[in-house]
This record gives sequence, structure tokens and C-alpha cells, in this order.
Amino acid sequence: MWAEVTATPVGMTFSSGTGGSMTCSGPGTPYERSYGLHAASPDCGFVYTRSSVGQPNDQTSAGWAIQWSVSWVGSDGNAPVGGDFPQMLSRARSVFAVAEVQALRAN
Repeated sequence: MWAEVTATPVGMTFSSGTGGSMTCSGPGTPYERSYGLHAASPDCGFVYTRSSVGQPNDQTSAGWAIQWSVSWVGSDGNAPVGGDFPQMLSRARSVFAVAEVQALRAN
């Protein structure tokens, strides 16, 4: 007997903690080190438009939920078996400071 489970991300919902939110579909783009630490996502991203100064402890509490399509295949020892699970959801929260940089350009 054996079983193999495959979970594929199919969407994500993000709540910024400052009133903004967004929803993305699909699995997203896998991160590669060559993109650098601060590269924007090519298919799903959020930009904070102000710092978290003034929030409790000068931080914001953001949350996200990832929707997963989950299926399985295997054998019961006599024949192949498998199927699909109901769509699954994983949730997480994080607390962090949003920094702000201002610049003045003079000609």
C-alpha cells in the first residue's frame, strides 16, 4: 500500500493591516535568488503607501490565506486508488514595521 498527496496553490488573499487588501489567482512565481531581496513580484504584489508609524507599537499586523487544490493517488495493494480533497486553506499572520523613505529631487 502507498499514497502520494499533491497540493498546488491556486490563489491567495492578502490583508495589509492598514486597510488595503488584494487577491491573486494561480500559484505565483517561485522566488529565485537572482531576483534580489527587494524585487517586486511579477504577478502578485502589494505596495504599502505609508509607514506603520502611529499604529500600535508602530507596526502593522498583516494576514494572508492561501487556497490549495489537493489530490492523491496510490494503491490499496490490489488496485490503483485516488481522488481529490475539498479545497484547503492555510492562514498566517505577521507583525512588522513598514518603513518610509522620502526624497526631494531638485533640478
